[in-house]
Amino acid sequence: MLTLKGHTGDIKSASFNSDGTLVVTASDDHMARLWDAKTGKEVLTLKGHTDPVLAASFSADGARIATAGWDGTARLWDAKTGKEVLTLKGHTGVVSAASFSPDGTRMVTASWDGTARLWDAEVWAEALIIKGHRGWVYGASFSADGTRLVTAGGSDHTARVWDARTATLLLSVDPHEGGVLEAAFSPDGTRVVSSSFDSSPKVWDARTVVVVLTLNGHTETVNAVAFSPDGTRIVTASDDHTARVWDARTGAEVLTLKGHRGVVHAASLSTDGTRIVTASRDATARVWDAKTGRQLLTINGHTGSIMAASFSADGTRIATTNDDTVKVWEVSSGKPEGVAEAGTEVLTLKGHTSRVHTASFSPDGTRIVTGGDDCTARVWDARTGAEVLTLKGHRSWVPAATFSADGTRIATGSFDETARVWDSRPLRESLPPQPRREVAPPPRPK
Repeated sequence: MLTLKGHTGDIKSASFNSDGTLVVTASDDHMARLWDAKTGKEVLTLKGHTDPVLAASFSADGARIATAGWDGTARLWDAKTGKEVLTLKGHTGVVSAASFSPDGTRMVTASWDGTARLWDAEVWAEALIIKGHRGWVYGASFSADGTRLVTAGGSDHTARVWDARTATLLLSVDPHEGGVLEAAFSPDGTRVVSSSFDSSPKVWDARTVVVVLTLNGHTETVNAVAFSPDGTRIVTASDDHTARVWDARTGAEVLTLKGHRGVVHAASLSTDGTRIVTASRDATARVWDAKTGRQLLTINGHTGSIMAASFSADGTRIATTNDDTVKVWEVSSGKPEGVAEAGTEVLTLKGHTSRVHTASFSPDGTRIVTGGDDCTARVWDARTGAEVLTLKGHRSWVPAATFSADGTRIATGSFDETARVWDSRPLRESLPPQPRREVAPPPRPK
């Protein structure tokens, strides 16, 4: 007989893997633990739940573990490494049970919210880890066809192009005198524009790495760069309190967008190319006419520096980030007079535990991806504001997160010196939940 010692709270469940060599236990101490069934030695501790863990079980192949918790989540873990792979959110009460189907393709959860939910377990959010930068990775974005990824190295002063499927390095270029803060492909994938601490964005050939244009005009660090959807213009944002628009063929400055009273952290164009949104340390986001430079809207509502701002695909909404929250604003035309003049807040996304650096919509407008100082990227339902996926794996701040053009993948860049590519589709419910039934929960465990 063996005694498994290690938990500091009541043990709620214990189960073997299929060959009987391992045991997983769930406890009120907020953890699940994995044990060697022959020796009784603790093999892994699964940490992530913020309240008691009520159940834990293996998949049939023993590769995964499902846990259910008082914190209203079910979680999936790699049984070999103990790494949390996914957090399943959707229940509105304590999750009391979680288990796999015999073939491992589905998972069922039960909750005190009166529902059971069935999830497709074949869709994973595994990361392709891209290593090579010697220091912080500030930016990461896909080519339009999704085959390549360009990253910006803030510490090693390089921009790099990678195969987005294999993580193979294709090109490395160091055109700047300072760290590279952002890089983005042209719509046809033939060129890349990059920004830097050196105040002069560069446009370079994505095959030969030859610099073809230098955009001279900003007087301080350039924080953001992007091509227009048709590839004819480039928009930039700078510490000099301005955003600027450039001719992507000649490098000539076309417009200077003045009005912000602080550093401009971000600038991006609407999908139709008619508007530009900027985000600033002055606590405002502003919308501009991309042809004339006229300011159309001022979005007030944040209490501090706005780090990012981007349009939804249809141009009717803007997502902005500040501190640990993301706000979504209605900015579509055709609203009653005065309603959209300052932007109408429609959602607040809360879940990050520290500053959020970036927020962008999926191409179909149904999801928003964010990246923050809490080492995570998160995916949200753009209609309800519910968090649907937490991407964990980075070991430092995540200043970059963006969808691929088809919306199936997410690229992230981190201060941990890596970029990662993720499957953006969460474990999804394969059956709709039943109508909610109110159930009074028992007393919370001590």
